[in-house]
Amino acid sequence: MNDQTNAGGDPTIASKATSKPTLAPLRDRASRTMKVLWTGVGALATLGGVMGLFQVLSSGSTASSKASASSQDVLMEMVKSGDIEVADAERLAELLYGENGGAASEGLQDIAKTGTDRQREALSLLAERHTRKAGLDLLEAEATTGADWRLISELAIASDPKRSLVAVKKAIALDPEDFRAVTLMSQVQARTGDYASAQRTSKTAELLATTERERLMSARASLNILVTGRNVSEIPDGILRVNTALTAYAPIVETTPLPVRFETTQAAENHPLWLQASSNEAMATASLYTNEVEAALRYAELAILDFEQIVKRVPSQDIPKIKRRIAGSYNNQVYVKYAEKDWPEVMRLAKAQLDIYREIAESGDKAGQAALPGHFSRYASYATYASEPDIVRSASRRAVDLARRAADRRPDDIDLALDLVQIEFGQVISLVSIGDDVDLQGSLDKMMTALENSLRGQPDNAENSPWNRYTASLVQLVAISRQDEFKALSELSDGLLDRAEKFLDQEIFSRPEAHDPRHARNGLYITIGDLQNKDGDVEAARGSYARASEDAVDIPPTEDEPDVVELSKLVALQRIVALEEVGVEPKDRPELQQAIDLATRLDKAGKLTTGYQSILSYLIAIRDDTMPESLTQTSAEKSETK
Repeated sequence: MNDQTNAGGDPTIASKATSKPTLAPLRDRASRTMKVLWTGVGALATLGGVMGLFQVLSSGSTASSKASASSQDVLMEMVKSGDIEVADAERLAELLYGENGGAASEGLQDIAKTGTDRQREALSLLAERHTRKAGLDLLEAEATTGADWRLISELAIASDPKRSLVAVKKAIALDPEDFRAVTLMSQVQARTGDYASAQRTSKTAELLATTERERLMSARASLNILVTGRNVSEIPDGILRVNTALTAYAPIVETTPLPVRFETTQAAENHPLWLQASSNEAMATASLYTNEVEAALRYAELAILDFEQIVKRVPSQDIPKIKRRIAGSYNNQVYVKYAEKDWPEVMRLAKAQLDIYREIAESGDKAGQAALPGHFSRYASYATYASEPDIVRSASRRAVDLARRAADRRPDDIDLALDLVQIEFGQVISLVSIGDDVDLQGSLDKMMTALENSLRGQPDNAENSPWNRYTASLVQLVAISRQDEFKALSELSDGLLDRAEKFLDQEIFSRPEAHDPRHARNGLYITIGDLQNKDGDVEAARGSYARASEDAVDIPPTEDEPDVVELSKLVALQRIVALEEVGVEPKDRPELQQAIDLATRLDKAGKLTTGYQSILSYLIAIRDDTMPESLTQTSAEKSETK
């Protein structure tokens, strides 16, 4: 179950709308300043901007399905003939779980060369999303060793983290000293939201490390978990451990020559320079969470330099993968300059980054082509700040054209349809921001109709629901309309929410057993309350939160979200407790004890993941009157102290 801070699982709107933050001051500061702009839709709002809300494709949910290098039929024939190539195994691994592809590609190669017929058949099934479960089933049926189960965990981590966790536990049971398996388990635990266990497991991995390479890998993995869990208080120590391990590893980097040409990307990833580059990359991102901007710039530059050395030496078909890492490292630099409002430098860096993404797409890389519209949209949003209206118009138009072509080619792909609408939303916002005359009502009506037509009748997919993207996009658009520079949108915003609620009501009426529309509507109630609270209408906000609490009872649980009813109710109760009502202290509200009792019961049952632990901590602090003064000031008091 995703934390319903809003319909899309993004806490940024809620943290602005709720006047009493629920997290500790340091973490709250990081949440406000650093839900980094490249991690998803809506992120720029946390940086004080509003243009980025619709600029980035939600590629985390769709990129893997678009990145397939081989069709299932072609791969099946390769498997049947027994001549699958190492490079194809690597690309399959990358398709399945992104940047960790190098680790599992060894296992895939072993299957391709010496595996059983059923294991080799599984490879073809893994290549397509709709048959991936069957492929994993086959591999599980054939698994006998710890390495077999570790491979299954590696292959399942992106599509089925819970299954991945079961598999890696079996791997460790068979081989308790498998450093890779223990490190993998920490990553899987983080993916499932259990950051406390992930950090404990990463400590175990550090104890198992016997070489400088393993010590650096475990320190980097631990830092990535701290960042993923936003454990801001421990990130500085995590950076220090990586830096120390990297210093010890430096002589190995310096004494290991670079070949003229790597035979495979896996060979490149096994080279010490790659580990150094990815470690600097991790420290760059982590440094932003602690506002160490100069360090972030330095680490990012070092990562880029190393990856540029590597990309010159990998096979041509693998160049896009390395270039994506280079382009990604630019994000750290762009963020720093964005926060400093150094718009010329933002545009210079963003242009260099966009050029890399264009090169990737033009090489024929499918993942690069799928992501390119979002990168053009992001570039357009930067141009609004830099007062470059011609770039705003050309880049946003290019973004829409590319997104529309992709959607037209695959009209049944709901993710592409949602991508297109998000990009179109971004174009509207961008053009309004530079003062262009836009038919707002007509544009929004057209986009809403397209959204509704795409979503109507979509099956449940709770962990990766397009319905959440739908409600999140609408709520964020309404949030933008509250900004002074977008008053032209404000007259339409309430109508959009009313329309969205009616659409969800209709879908629920036609499919009362469906989970996703009900869950999306519950999130819509929460975020409507957040916006009402932000506007100072406490009574209306309380009504919306109460409605969400009552509505949560009717959300059908699923295998992926078995506790959705109770967790949704907890979020609604916490919101009510946090309201600022004249003459009523939070600790005097009846909902406070209800929420504590519910959260405590869930916690004892092991159902309160890290994202909800902070809610319980907040509630207890309110009850015991131990909330720091900086977090309990009223809005008026905060204004007076500024």
